[in-house]
Amino acid sequence: MVTNNFTKSELDKLYYVVQNSLIIFPKQIVIETLRNFFADDLYYRYVQDAFGFPKVVDQTNTEGDSGINDDLTTRIYIGEFFKNDVSFYPSVLVKYTGSSSVPISLNRETGSVEWQNVKIVDGYGNYKFYKSPKNFIFAGAWEGSLSIDISTRSVRSRDEISQIIALLFTDIAFNALSKSGLVVKKVSVGSPSESDDRNDKLFHISVSLEIRTEWRRLIPVANVIEIISTSIEFGRVDGKTPPAPNLTINMKQSLVDILLNF
Repeated sequence: MVTNNFTKSELDKLYYVVQNSLIIFPKQIVIETLRNFFADDLYYRYVQDAFGFPKVVDQTNTEGDSGINDDLTTRIYIGEFFKNDVSFYPSVLVKYTGSSSVPISLNRETGSVEWQNVKIVDGYGNYKFYKSPKNFIFAGAWEGSLSIDISTRSVRSRDEISQIIALLFTDIAFNALSKSGLVVKKVSVGSPSESDDRNDKLFHISVSLEIRTEWRRLIPVANVIEIISTSIEFGRVDGKTPPAPNLTINMKQSLVDILLNF
């Protein structure tokens, strides 16, 4: 399993960070999991626009079944925040609510080494594989939480969407998320509430995800093999005749010469 994130900063590259799934990755993968899940629904069907955002259009004079048998509008808003100050309900907003560092081991995996096989070929075509250290491994984990805030115009929609999402992250998407580098340790549903929205009501509830992700640094190891010394002796295999002292071939090759001949 490999999980990586593309960032604008060069600091990850400078400090050999190959994985840091703290904030951006968990939030994005939860949002995409929700969008792909509700895209298969009929009533709470998610529809995206040409740019990949929820397709929100002016709902004035639109039919009640718009978005069910066509792609005119999304029937549920899923994202991190409302765009362009336009609110759309029912809505599912994913928010990062904090994390803490949890070492995988007491020494933070310090001392672990990633090995590689180096193939050495001599002038006669003989070859041998040598084990050579490639990277020092530093690793740890993050444990934190995400909040999925659900707001609807009806109590029934609030309850339906919250229980569907709770089961999604408890079981349906658990294995897929684990393979992607995010483990959902616990799913909890909060207490429902309501608020006034002009002459109407909004009904709210939150689903909390306790998650675990990892970070990893692979620091390259400088070359530890400088010279390969090869010695060939001629004699009987059974050992009855000692090797001929004048028929011994000794050869030394530097690692630089070998790599240049690859």
